[in-house]
Amino acid sequence: MKLIKNLKQKQGISFQPLLILCISGLLSVTALLLLAVPARLYASLYEEQAKGYCGNIVYQTSVGISQAITAFDVKINRLADAPVIRSILSSPAAAADMWYEYKTAVSDHFVPQTIDDYYLQELDLYIKGADTVLQYGSKPLHLPVPFESSYYHHSLIYPVEMNWLGYNTADDCIDITKVLYDYSTYEVQGFFVIRLSKDFLLDKFEAFNTIDPEQLYILDDKGTVLCSNSTAYLGQPFPYPYEQLAEEQGSVKTKDHMIVYSGFQNISTDFPYRNWTAAITLDQNKLLKDFRRILYLFIGITAGIIAAGVFITVYLSRYVTHPIEHVVQAMNEVEHENLQVRLADTHQIREIRSINHGFNRMTIRLDTLINTVYKTQLAQKEAQLKILRSQINPHFLFNTLQLISWKAYEYEAYQVCEMIDSLSYMLQTDLETGDDNWHTLRDEMEYIRHYERIIHCKYENKITFNFQIPDELLDCRIPKLIIQPFLENSVSHGLAPKDGEGYVTLRVSGEEQVLTAVIADDGVGMRGGLLAALQDPVPPSRMEEADAKGHHIALSNIQNRIHILYGEPYGFEIESRLYEGTVVTLRIPLEKGDRPYVKSIDHRR
Repeated sequence: MKLIKNLKQKQGISFQPLLILCISGLLSVTALLLLAVPARLYASLYEEQAKGYCGNIVYQTSVGISQAITAFDVKINRLADAPVIRSILSSPAAAADMWYEYKTAVSDHFVPQTIDDYYLQELDLYIKGADTVLQYGSKPLHLPVPFESSYYHHSLIYPVEMNWLGYNTADDCIDITKVLYDYSTYEVQGFFVIRLSKDFLLDKFEAFNTIDPEQLYILDDKGTVLCSNSTAYLGQPFPYPYEQLAEEQGSVKTKDHMIVYSGFQNISTDFPYRNWTAAITLDQNKLLKDFRRILYLFIGITAGIIAAGVFITVYLSRYVTHPIEHVVQAMNEVEHENLQVRLADTHQIREIRSINHGFNRMTIRLDTLINTVYKTQLAQKEAQLKILRSQINPHFLFNTLQLISWKAYEYEAYQVCEMIDSLSYMLQTDLETGDDNWHTLRDEMEYIRHYERIIHCKYENKITFNFQIPDELLDCRIPKLIIQPFLENSVSHGLAPKDGEGYVTLRVSGEEQVLTAVIADDGVGMRGGLLAALQDPVPPSRMEEADAKGHHIALSNIQNRIHILYGEPYGFEIESRLYEGTVVTLRIPLEKGDRPYVKSIDHRR
């Protein structure tokens, strides 16, 4: 009462006292449940009486089943020793013509329309050295290679006895095998596959049963269920701890059941039956049926306490979880870009009130950030990219057309067709991409090859291109025309003014999620002022002014594009020495594509 009074005096309810109330209620319920202990102690007297009675029933059942199995074994052994069967085994070649004699021999031992014939669902004879199988019954088994099958191998476990394979779930029967051999030479001549109805053992079990157990079981030496009044357990491991059935006879208690069992050790001396176990399970509530009236009273009291506890717990939990569900729904709205959703700032639980208030502040700040900063920057970057892309293509087109005009003037249009083809491909590539600023390194190299063809037409063997690109990097995703302008710069400003031959090398590598392209030439190099101008990117706002003044706008555009797309850590660096050459190192993030790999590019021209 003092705790409740203190809670009322506060400005809301904290989650901690609420949790204390719930735990206290659960502890109270647990204490009340302990009232059932005296009832259980008193009921143990009835359990001891039931154990002894059930133990006698299980023992008598084991004796009856053992006698039935022994009688069945005798019939099978007599059939195996019948002259017809021995004649069939000794003449495998004639076995196919003796099916009638075989069926007659089986019918003599298992007379049709009798209970034995009802239990025997199939009896197949597999003969060593014969291509046929003699079958009798309604559930034939077809073994493609009988003497390599598991049935044959099981029959060899106890060569002079029948081997019970257990319940066959697929065909709803009990499978048994017995090996047949020549008594003089002990050479295997064949084997029986016997299929019994699952009722063979169950009927014997129920014949001795005078009580109403929950489950009946016959277990083999591995604890597998051979017989049960529930088909769900047939062929399955014993659903209770089998290792606890270690004594010749006894009982085991589980949480809700009592298992009374009796082994076949003192009943049958034949293998494998002496290792079998008969068991029944009883619901402990049924054992206490004479005590139910008192037990129901305890259950009624306990159920009332549990119901009250559940009602209180559900009410309190709903009181807490209902506002949390509102928070989850609001978060889903935010996930679908609805930043106008708001939660109520008033709630009796302080923690819930604080969560709602913090959520509202977060959505307001997110809405402000997205509308005033993110969307503005996104639009600005998109506009800058469009400006840069629109300026790179006209710049290269001007240089290419200039080369073609020089070639036409010098050679009177000879080889101009080849140059025009390459130029057409390059222009077509630009037009097809539209607003797409991306393609693969493979596409970039195809673009560069056409540029290389144009350069060779103009300079013939003066300039040599060398490409070194690993296979696994050809499908990497890169911005369009990010490498070709550097090759063009090496040719136009480094190798073209040079006297004599020169080379330009492109090496691409990928390490630590960074794609690195190195463009090196042995041209005339650059002076310090020009080198500084190339390394200093031109802001997008000064693009038109810089282009009018003749600056190297293509490389500046590339630097700006990289900074816009990937940020300041990426870009290119230029190292140049006058009359020795220039090296450009380009770094961008490594983005794998999904095209198949092809032969690597590593050649010289």
